[in-house]
Amino acid sequence: MSGFVQRKWRWLGVGGGEAVDAVLAMLTETVAVAGVPEAERAVLTRALEGDPHREDLLPAVRSGLSHLPSASVLGHMRNLWGTGVRWFNEAGLDRCRLLCSNAPGLDLVSKRSHAVTDGPAFSLFATAATRGAVPIPNRFMDGLLAWAPLTVIDDLVDHGGLLAEDAPWKVREEEESLYLRARLAPEKITDGEAARLDWQSYLRRQSFLRGETLTRQEPDDVWDLMYDVVLDGDVAALDVLDAALPRAQQIELRDLKSGAVSGQWPLSMVEDRGLWRLMATLWKPRELVDAGRSPFYALVGVNRAYDLVRTGEVEAAAVQAHSLIRGGSGRRVPAELAHEGFAIAAYVAAVQSERAESPARRDRMLDSAEEYAEKAAEQGPVAERNLRLLRAWRGTRRNDRGPFGNPFLEIGLDHGADSWEERCREIFRQREGDAKAQAALNLAEERIRGALGDEAGWDVFYRLPLDQSRYLMPAQVPRHLVPPVEALPRRTSVTSGGELEAIRSRAAVELLDDFRTTAPRLDRHSSAL
Repeated sequence: MSGFVQRKWRWLGVGGGEAVDAVLAMLTETVAVAGVPEAERAVLTRALEGDPHREDLLPAVRSGLSHLPSASVLGHMRNLWGTGVRWFNEAGLDRCRLLCSNAPGLDLVSKRSHAVTDGPAFSLFATAATRGAVPIPNRFMDGLLAWAPLTVIDDLVDHGGLLAEDAPWKVREEEESLYLRARLAPEKITDGEAARLDWQSYLRRQSFLRGETLTRQEPDDVWDLMYDVVLDGDVAALDVLDAALPRAQQIELRDLKSGAVSGQWPLSMVEDRGLWRLMATLWKPRELVDAGRSPFYALVGVNRAYDLVRTGEVEAAAVQAHSLIRGGSGRRVPAELAHEGFAIAAYVAAVQSERAESPARRDRMLDSAEEYAEKAAEQGPVAERNLRLLRAWRGTRRNDRGPFGNPFLEIGLDHGADSWEERCREIFRQREGDAKAQAALNLAEERIRGALGDEAGWDVFYRLPLDQSRYLMPAQVPRHLVPPVEALPRRTSVTSGGELEAIRSRAAVELLDDFRTTAPRLDRHSSAL
């Protein structure tokens, strides 16, 4: 190439042999491509022949490049940039520098380049190159969501640059649509859709909410721990659950734990039946429980009254039972627990009557016992039989009747418990040297053995509870402590080199809008080629 021709190219901002070769390679491809207008093709052909026209060449180059595949455009942009040809305006130079950079992500997150934006493809390139750190401008969002690689969409989700209100799933194919809904709007996913995604954490949450038995994970996940602590009342795992819960539910759990010190909780917790088992496990009241405060306190109260009966604390049991049966407006004792309260009150009153020193007090106690037993008998056959036993016992001459108390309860067991012989031996060892206590134990054992040979069996004893199931804490899923549905974790890897290159190519085509109409002039008198 003659020096005269090289000076012509220098006049067009193309300095040096490598730069001229890069331009000629670009011109060769653009002249051959279909669709270039003949007038502009002539300008390109003239330049190839060594006579580039300063005023007409760049518009013709831009037109020719617009007909090339995007990958070819990017290749020529890289060659031009690499050889020092700067046929772009100022904004285009910034963008071309970034597109041709080997590490565009680092450049884009720098202070100087952070604000460099342009068309939709370049904006998507900036997002992809920075793995979502540079967001897509809102004005381009709708146009990009349909074709952006799923990995880039995930980058935006991870950085908060894409929200549920953007609804990207509306313009994606079916499987990707479901995946994106699970990532951005998990509360709108159905059980069937979660199963299609094999989304185990969602499915386990739903199983927990339905009260189903969970297959344990290794290691335990939050749902295993919720089942252990909340439904089973296993407080040994309480701290582990605390660590596994999200912050909001963690605060609720700590409020529940602190409330157990005094038995005082927010009304919403007390009304959540799914929390009762854990609350009752943590709270061990030593004083009277006001059973009328709510059904929860009534359930704790009836259990406490029954426990006091089995430990022989009949006076305290009487006080607690009265809390269950006391009338008054606003008291919230369920009817079945009130019946249990009457049955307990009748029992302890009859037992206390045996200890009364004066006949008048004894009669008052028995009158009360019979009154309570009559009210308890309104609920069914067990309480009716208790009433008959009490009346028959009261109607027997005092010197001819035995003890009223149920011997199973007296030795701390439930009515009719099979383990009474082992329990008797255990108590006998514990009370060695206490003749009075051992005599009472022997009497209880004799009464149990005597009932074994009686046709009525254990029905010869006053029975508590009337219905054991009423004493159980409900095995119910709580409303509190349950973590919300968490978004589906990302399942895509980082954007591949091929995906990034495809976006870069489309962004290179957008650079044509920043092509200069006249070339920047180099120093014509420089001897550098």
